[in-house]
Parts: sequence; structure tokens; C-alpha cells
Amino acid sequence: MINPLTALEQCQNGDLLSPVYQTQLQTLSQEIASVMHAEGQEVSAKEVFAFSLAVASATAQNYSSMNRDVHYKRLSEIDYITGYLINRAESHGIATPANRALYQAIKERELSYDIT
Repeated sequence: MINPLTALEQCQNGDLLSPVYQTQLQTLSQEIASVMHAEGQEVSAKEVFAFSLAVASATAQNYSSMNRDVHYKRLSEIDYITGYLINRAESHGIATPANRALYQAIKERELSYDIT
């Protein structure tokens, strides 16, 4: 969730620690935890959320790779990160609307590049 959010917002990882992102991160964490559970990984949404905050804090000054891809108008690894999560969710019949919205937003951004 850090990669697509920082890519869309064009912010550093640590910016996601701001209160403005907390509800969105919690929603994403719930979806991710549901998919992980279906895949046999026992983890709670609270644990996913806490881990994402820990990563954002530990890498606060960094720009994610997807952020840099979007910044420089390159194709990103969205298909391999969020796309993979969505595919696994679909195979289990799990809805992931928040992750799907992030995925779609990055794909739309990529389609807007004037790459010639």
C-alpha cells in the first residue's frame, strides 16, 4: 500500500504517517489481511496496519520505487504488487475495492504519459 499511495500523492514514505492517510491505510490493511488469511497467512488487519506504519516510519525520507516510476513517467510495478493482490483476492472471491481503486489510479496515470 505504501508504493501506490506515495506514487499517487508524489510524497515520501513518511508522509503516509499523517492523520489524513490513516483511514485509507486501515481500509487497505483490512483488505490485505483478508487476502493473506485466505492464502493461509494468519495476520490481522491491525498487524498489517502497524507493519505499514513501521515501514513508512523506518523509510520516512525515502521515495518508493513506484513513486519514482510515476514521477519519471515510467511504467511501474503496480501489476506485480497491487495487481497480484487483486488477482489472489479474486481467486478467493474477496472484494478489494480500495486496492482496486489504487491499482486503477496508477494504471490511469500510466496511460496519461506522453511516451514517444
